[in-house]
Amino acid sequence: MERRYGSFSRSIPLPESCVETEKAAATYNGGVLTIKLPKTPGYKESVKKIPVVSNTQARKDGNGGSAQT
Repeated sequence: MERRYGSFSRSIPLPESCVETEKAAATYNGGVLTIKLPKTPGYKESVKKIPVVSNTQARKDGNGGSAQT
């Protein structure tokens, strides 16, 4: 459960063979966390796209995100 107050932490393990950990950098500015993870030379890239769904459109429609059949 995530809460709106207090500290927050989330970990995502990555294989060491694909990221140059010595060159990794993170910045936090204006509420936005930016993480840069440079790839190691020779790393074979595979891409997986994950769709992001927002409740913003449901609120604009006025139904509050509930589906009716």
